[in-house]
Amino acid sequence: TISFSGLLILLFFACQRNIQGPEESLFAWPAASPESQNIDNQKLDAAFDAASARSFINGVVVARNGYLVGERYYNGFDKNDTHNIRSVSKSFLSALIGIAIEQGAILMDTKIMEYFPEYTGAVQDGRIYDATIGDLLTMRGGFPGDRDSYFLVTSSVDWVRTTLSQQLLFNPGSASKYSTAGTHLLSAILTKAVGQSSLEFATENLFKPIGITVHDWNRDPQGYHFGGTDMFFTIRDIARFGQLYLDNGKLDSNQLIPVSWIEQSLKPSYT
Repeated sequence: TISFSGLLILLFFACQRNIQGPEESLFAWPAASPESQNIDNQKLDAAFDAASARSFINGVVVARNGYLVGERYYNGFDKNDTHNIRSVSKSFLSALIGIAIEQGAILMDTKIMEYFPEYTGAVQDGRIYDATIGDLLTMRGGFPGDRDSYFLVTSSVDWVRTTLSQQLLFNPGSASKYSTAGTHLLSAILTKAVGQSSLEFATENLFKPIGITVHDWNRDPQGYHFGGTDMFFTIRDIARFGQLYLDNGKLDSNQLIPVSWIEQSLKPSYT
C-alpha cells in the first residue's frame, strides 16, 4: 500500500513459493528511526504484532521518505528470502513497456499482430487484428479471463500461439477482462521490439540502476519470460521498486521511468 505521504508498506504472503536468495539486495536501504520520519513507534510495533498473528504474512517492510524505518519477518523467512510476487509482476512489465516507449522502441497504438506475423495462420477471431499494445496494458484486449484461459495457455507447447488462437470475448478496447495470457504477449512484444529478452532489458534499464535482482523468472517454451507472474524478489527489492514510483520514476538525477508513464499508470483506464 502506498499513501500520498510517501509511506511505503510491503507485505508478502505465505501462499507464495519461496526460493532462498543467494545474496542480499544490491541496494542497502538507508535506515532511520520511525520517530525521525514522523511515525509513532508504538503503533508501528502494534502493526508488526498484528501481522505476526496472521499466518499468511511472511514479512512486512516499511519505508518512508526513502528510509527503511522497520521490517519484520515471520514463518521462518528473513530479508534474504525471495518470493514469487505473482501478478505484481505486471507492474514491473508495465514499467518496462513505459521505458521502451520512451526509447522509441514501442508505440502504444501499434496493433499487436504486427509483432506476430508468424502466427497469422493461428488466428480464428479476426477482431484480434484490432487489438493494440495499449489494449493489452489496460486489460482491454478481449481475451478470455484467467479462469478460462490461464491453464489452457500455460500448459500448451506455445503460449503465444494458444493465446492468439482464442476467440475474443468482446471487441478490443470496448470492455475489460483480467487476462494474464494477454499480458504475456507484452513480454513477447517487448523482446521482439528491443532485440533483447525481457530479463536482459529489465536488468539493463531498471533492475541494475535501482540495485535489485530478480532471482528467478519463468519462461514459456519459446523462451519468452512470463509476462505477468512468476518473478522472484526479496521484499526489500519490491520496496525499492515502490519507492521509485513514489519518486516519480527518478533515481538521483536519472529519470528511469518517464513521469508521464507513472502518472498514466496511476489513473483508471476503464470505467
